[in-house]
Amino acid sequence: MDQNARADMIAGLLVCGAGIVIAVYAYANYPMGSLRRMGPGMFPMGSGSILALLGLVLAINSWRSLRAETGRDWPTVQFELRTAFLSVVGVVAFALLLRPLGLIPAVLAVVGISALSDGKNTPLGIGVLALFLAALATIIFKFGLGMSFPLFAWNWS
Repeated sequence: MDQNARADMIAGLLVCGAGIVIAVYAYANYPMGSLRRMGPGMFPMGSGSILALLGLVLAINSWRSLRAETGRDWPTVQFELRTAFLSVVGVVAFALLLRPLGLIPAVLAVVGISALSDGKNTPLGIGVLALFLAALATIIFKFGLGMSFPLFAWNWS
């Protein structure tokens, strides 16, 4: 339970920070309008504010839980560099491979690389997950939304 509470605290702080950034950006760059005649910045500012509030509630609740479990005010938090690095590499690989190789190889790459960040995953599990998500992405983006991503493209130019 201790690790879940730590993860919840970090996630809550990240969500709170993202909400604050969204709200401040919307307030600074879009007209707000009034409550009777809302401007284009009202919805993102409100959404960002609600997101920040929910993230703060999550962080406070998990901090209180950790404090009760450990008896310390500020619990130690471990940061897994491998997980963060491979997750970012997976997203970058998706962005770089989508045009030259197509949707299915890009999805297989992002799932495969990102799944390697957890040492508990097996090659069979990663393969099944990657194939399932590639099929799901094909159904949603190609057929459901009609987006013009090629499924397979071997264009290296």
